[in-house]
Amino acid sequence: MARKEDNPRCERPSLDVIVTNQPGEYDRSRSHASAWVCSDVACVIDAMAWVTRYTKEPAWWRVGINGEWHNELPTAELIANGGAA
Repeated sequence: MARKEDNPRCERPSLDVIVTNQPGEYDRSRSHASAWVCSDVACVIDAMAWVTRYTKEPAWWRVGINGEWHNELPTAELIANGGAA
């Protein structure tokens, strides 16, 4: 279990981006971590680092529940465009 102080630190009221290590179907045989964060690039990167530390797997992110999954580092422009390149 992750230590409380190692959780993603985004405390903004607008949670627009989900970050996880399992972007497709849930696989209960693997570790799983996910976090909703705001659209600030620093918060998304922080959550990606947390997911990777916790699961030892690459982190994926998407804007909202219908956005495209990405595993590259986000940019403000990419997030503003809903994840569409």
